[in-house]
Amino acid sequence: MNFKTSHTVLQTGVVAGALAAVFAANVGLQILSMLGLLLMAGSLIQAYFFYQCPYCHRRFNIRCKPPKHCPECGKELE
Repeated sequence: MNFKTSHTVLQTGVVAGALAAVFAANVGLQILSMLGLLLMAGSLIQAYFFYQCPYCHRRFNIRCKPPKHCPECGKELE
């Protein structure tokens, strides 16, 4: 998985997991709330392994949008 796909999965997983957890907490569905939290955790874990520079393998900041150049090695990213 490339870093752009990883960033998309991260954003989608965190937002969907948070919405599921909040909805489930309001409705009273504890199992759905736990699944939402697991979805959020899973998306963060995949970002730890895949949201990095393909050249020097430095991890990018997950709170920012994907960079155009690696902050560490300076190579242009696709």
